[in-house]
Amino acid sequence: MGNKVIFELKLNETDSIIAYEKRNYETCYEDSLLYLNVGGKKIKTAENSFCYGFGAEMYYRVYNIKSFDETVSFIDILKRFYNSIIYNDDYDPNDSKSRSYYTSVDFDEKDYCFANGKVSDNKFTPLFLYKNESGYKVLLVELWEDKTTKKTQTKLMYEFLIREENFLEWKKYFEYMRSDS
Repeated sequence: MGNKVIFELKLNETDSIIAYEKRNYETCYEDSLLYLNVGGKKIKTAENSFCYGFGAEMYYRVYNIKSFDETVSFIDILKRFYNSIIYNDDYDPNDSKSRSYYTSVDFDEKDYCFANGKVSDNKFTPLFLYKNESGYKVLLVELWEDKTTKKTQTKLMYEFLIREENFLEWKKYFEYMRSDS
């Protein structure tokens, strides 16, 4: 028997995001898998906790979706964000006003993160979700550090425009999941 499907969110007529509960896992922090199904090809985007990881992130982002003005490329500003990070040596996690890092870009990738991605071969593949004048967009982005320049590089792997009715189905699903617990 295969892994149990937790949910499938339709992106369009042929593509979707599928979450699976793993058959065998040691802890609740590694109980699930998240795949992007593009034309029948499944791309693993995350392997971690559903409740404490990508499931919670996805639920939060669907109900707290941010707008993004595409006069600037999302990928370009994401790259500038990562390359402008300066870590705060005086960060105090007990102080709510203390920040672990600063950036010169008026943008925070956390506002758009739909599901943290997997890390492998020095690459990170998160999913992002935002809305704009065209509708809702989901992006799968590959991020990595260039070994020679030590700068973050970005590549847009997939971009999906989500229809309003699909997005409303997502909200219904997450509302059902919340009420089922």
